[in-house]
Amino acid sequence: MKRARTFDYWRRCYERPPTVELISISFRQVPLLGTVTLPLGKGITAITGLNGAGKSTLLHTIWLCLSASASLADMALDTRLTAGTASVKLRNDSES
Repeated sequence: MKRARTFDYWRRCYERPPTVELISISFRQVPLLGTVTLPLGKGITAITGLNGAGKSTLLHTIWLCLSASASLADMALDTRLTAGTASVKLRNDSES
């Protein structure tokens, strides 16, 4: 991808306000992640860490919380998600 095209995508991300915003995600007794609430800022959030730190587990958990079609079979894809609970807090336009 050309560098100018990349800047176009970034600019559009900041020009258009999102209709749905992920405010935070909370975990209770999820293996590897433990019990924690992660507040997320506006804009783009980078998820970084070493191999095995839980980046994919975090993304799978968000997807499972937001997916209308998620099932127990989907959770079996990541065995770390078979225990504990997770919830996400969203803002839709101006309502939380």
